[in-house]
Amino acid sequence: MSCRTRSRPTLPELPSDPVEALARGNRKQGIAPDGSSCGPKWSRDSYILWAIEAAARDAIDPWEERSAA
Repeated sequence: MSCRTRSRPTLPELPSDPVEALARGNRKQGIAPDGSSCGPKWSRDSYILWAIEAAARDAIDPWEERSAA
């Protein structure tokens, strides 16, 4: 019986104020966040495209093994 172990990738170190760093990075790319940009794009979870949901799941836990149920 063999046992496979997977090591998780190391996460990057966050700056002292990650929200400000994110906003600053967005502004450098020409994105100006405002009050209308913080609302959800989709009114229901079922409207979210599978490609976007799958990418989000992989970003949260890329090593998670999902069973096809």
